[in-house]
Amino acid sequence: MGNLTKKLFEESIIQTEHPMSDEDINNINSGNYPIILFQNDEYTKIHITESEIEKYSNLDMTFEDMQTQWALHGNAVPIVTIVD
Repeated sequence: MGNLTKKLFEESIIQTEHPMSDEDINNINSGNYPIILFQNDEYTKIHITESEIEKYSNLDMTFEDMQTQWALHGNAVPIVTIVD
């Protein structure tokens, strides 16, 4: 099981240092959770349902790398990989 949780999304909505976009917040409130998926050496922003959350795990990366991806795909969006 992955370490990505619904609580992580809830915390991302209320954080102020790197606020999540209104669009991403609206997607979460509609049951579409945004993630930045690292797969095949590429980062892609996708949306998953609550039932899919446990399939993913947070990617261990530097803060600088996170900032780069957030600049491309949106602040506070979890950056993840698929759990094998």
